[in-house]
Amino acid sequence: MKATISANWSESFKKGEGVYTSENPLLNGVTYHFMNRPNKQAVLPEEFLAAAYSGCFNMTLAMLLTTEKYEITSLDTSCDIHYDENKLLKAVLNVQAKVATIDKITFEETAKKAKQLCPIGQGFAFPTELNINFE
Repeated sequence: MKATISANWSESFKKGEGVYTSENPLLNGVTYHFMNRPNKQAVLPEEFLAAAYSGCFNMTLAMLLTTEKYEITSLDTSCDIHYDENKLLKAVLNVQAKVATIDKITFEETAKKAKQLCPIGQGFAFPTELNINFE
């Protein structure tokens, strides 16, 4: 399998903008900037990382829970990507879950395993913290 997105950039670093090209119509034509700008509809590349990581983590966790026959009501995960002007510093996954017939300790162990197995997270060189809120 392969996922490809092309990125184009025009003008200077701080004043310019980029446009993604993709076969996926939801991503094709999405613009990105160096920083968020008022009244501009664009994303930061770091937001794509956060979206990819939280989605991948949820799918990995769902796979593990389903394999063990747990009934998932909901998995809500946010991802905070922390960075400075030179590098990405860390990611923080915040998961809130409602899963029937599983105890808190087993869920926490399964969530930690999902963090280790998530293909997107495996590709990052920066650390990831995991915060769990289990109902």
